[in-house]
Amino acid sequence: MILATKRAVGSDYAYQPYYREKFEQQKQTKVRIKKRPSPLLVVVLGISLIGIMFFTGLSYTYLKARIAHLNWQISQGKKDIAAMQVQNEKLKLEIARLKSLDRIEKVATTQMGMIKNPGVEYLAIKATTTNTSVPASQTVREMPAQNPANTSQDGIITAITKVISEKAGIGKG
Repeated sequence: MILATKRAVGSDYAYQPYYREKFEQQKQTKVRIKKRPSPLLVVVLGISLIGIMFFTGLSYTYLKARIAHLNWQISQGKKDIAAMQVQNEKLKLEIARLKSLDRIEKVATTQMGMIKNPGVEYLAIKATTTNTSVPASQTVREMPAQNPANTSQDGIITAITKVISEKAGIGKG
């Protein structure tokens, strides 16, 4: 703190505080001298800065190239997936074609020599004569000999052969 000095008119009294002397001494001693950095330090710092900038640019370029390569691999993978999906659809169509019943029937008849089943037809025939029943206790050997002309079995056989010949077209001239 600086105290104001009192000066009286006509007095020799002038108070010089202790602080003022110390402040003047500090002014004189606080002269700063600017030092220049050594040239070696400037060169080392410059080379370091240039090296850091170079490696930063190099790493940035590497990252961009790596990203471009990965994007290319992704696009190739997508193309491969699309091609495999098309191939999968073609294979599904081929499986469906090979499972076709018409194709299986054609292969069976042409290559394997199989014949198509003509189908089973059931015929309803009325018996014209009465059926003589044989007791269940008699075996086939014990059955009495019957006159073939009078049995209902002959009528049934005749009717069956007649229907079969009509269906097969044998009776047509």
